[in-house]
Amino acid sequence: MAAIMARMLQKAELHLHLEGSVEAETLRELDPSLTIDQIAAATSYTDFTGFIESYVWVNRLLRSPGDYAIAARRLFDRLASEEVTYARSPISAGIISGSSREFAPIYNALQREAVRAKLGVRWILDATRQFGAEAAKPYSTSRRNG
Repeated sequence: MAAIMARMLQKAELHLHLEGSVEAETLRELDPSLTIDQIAAATSYTDFTGFIESYVWVNRLLRSPGDYAIAARRLFDRLASEEVTYARSPISAGIISGSSREFAPIYNALQREAVRAKLGVRWILDATRQFGAEAAKPYSTSRRNG
């Protein structure tokens, strides 16, 4: 009975955007020149427009597959410390490709971190509406770790 109850009480994070979850400490790890005040100013908002501006600002700091790997590792470590056993995380594939970064190396870095994580991880590839349907086609097949 205890095993059944333990499984019933497992935590899941079902929609946590990777780029929206990057904490101030991780941002400073990615760019040590940033001050806490700069980060606070760029990530504080009161409405959806402010959220989008903050989201874009964070995305600009994620420049390389290594940056994405650090963000994912820090997220997975935090979730594991909160006893989350499963996470589905959208990643902004459309924004990555729309900013002329190659998606495959970033995705591969994220997958390596997902496999190492102490929780189950699945990705949701987010194709951004303003880039149109054609831009979403490369992400239309299912990609996830086993």
